[in-house]
Amino acid sequence: KAATFSFAATTALSGRLYRCVVTNAAGSATSSVATLTVASVPVITAQPANVSVSADETAVFTVTATGAESYQWQYSKNGGSTWLSCSGIAAEFSFKATTALNGRLYRCVVTNAAGSVTSNAATLTVIIQESDPDNNTTEELPFIP
Repeated sequence: KAATFSFAATTALSGRLYRCVVTNAAGSATSSVATLTVASVPVITAQPANVSVSADETAVFTVTATGAESYQWQYSKNGGSTWLSCSGIAAEFSFKATTALNGRLYRCVVTNAAGSVTSNAATLTVIIQESDPDNNTTEELPFIP
């Protein structure tokens, strides 16, 4: 006859030790000890922030998470309707900002064995330098395609 012991496992129970003692008229037998490991999905503790940089400078997006095993950055060029994976596979994603990337949204999917969580989206604003040849000054203007 089989016996089952089941309960709602929470992260607070992770690390507890369990064993089974089976008894009949002839005596008892004790199983080996088993350690309960309860995994939980990562928790994002700092969301990516919007980034504004001049064209041809480095844009840097960062996410902070506990329990993370892997990171996958994604971008959207249509306001978040669809998302595509990009080369970023760490908590910090940096790349050269070009005017073609202006207005794109970036987010990060953080994963571990228990599952995934997706960060909020952050916007990239690429600023172009406009020169005024009459008085030798420059003015930063957001690029508007």
